[in-house]
Amino acid sequence: MALASFLILASLAWSYDYIRRSNAYLSVSEKKLSHVEVQSQENHETTSNLAHEVKQLQEAQQEARDSIIRLDRVLPSPKPRDGAQPHPSTDQTPAITPPVVTPPVVTPPVVSSKGIGSGTGIGPGNGSDSGGDAGDGVKQIGGGIKGPVIIYEPEPEFSPEATAAKFMGVVSVSLIVDKDGKPQNVHVKHGVGMGLDQKAVEAVNKYRFRPATENGKPVAVYLNIEVNFEIF
Repeated sequence: MALASFLILASLAWSYDYIRRSNAYLSVSEKKLSHVEVQSQENHETTSNLAHEVKQLQEAQQEARDSIIRLDRVLPSPKPRDGAQPHPSTDQTPAITPPVVTPPVVTPPVVSSKGIGSGTGIGPGNGSDSGGDAGDGVKQIGGGIKGPVIIYEPEPEFSPEATAAKFMGVVSVSLIVDKDGKPQNVHVKHGVGMGLDQKAVEAVNKYRFRPATENGKPVAVYLNIEVNFEIF
């Protein structure tokens, strides 16, 4: 009888201790669960805010694209002038690249560059192609007279009005290359307007040449240069 009572008391004590530990574990678990729920709520709010910001950025990008399209439709189409052809309107601004220059030949070539740019071609100036003195000490290229060679060629610039209208054209410039390889008496022979004539003259005035030669000696010669302003 005493043994049975002891076992019952021991069982009750063990059950009480188990219940106490279970309650303590449950309390800790509830605190952890509450903390997880708080973090989950904060993460959900952060995700919602990010999604809202992404949507606003997408709407702003779309609005910018629509504005570009509207501006492109509003801008007037350039009109051809003096035989030059305007380039069709595009959504992207053409890139500006340096011109390509050909060596001197008898017939002046026209050399163009990619994007918005310019190029030059050179040929003999006024007078006979057989060479000789024009009467003022200035020679004509040909015969035993070798033409000058460009050694410094700053890039000609488009005028603001030609750039805005996407206007193209070839400006023919006449000049004298003196014994020192410097341009003299630079003037327009055939112009295209839109401010490109003056830009061509300004550029050619800055050119430097290896002088023309006759029997190995430098001489002054007449020369024509074509400056090509072209858009691709």
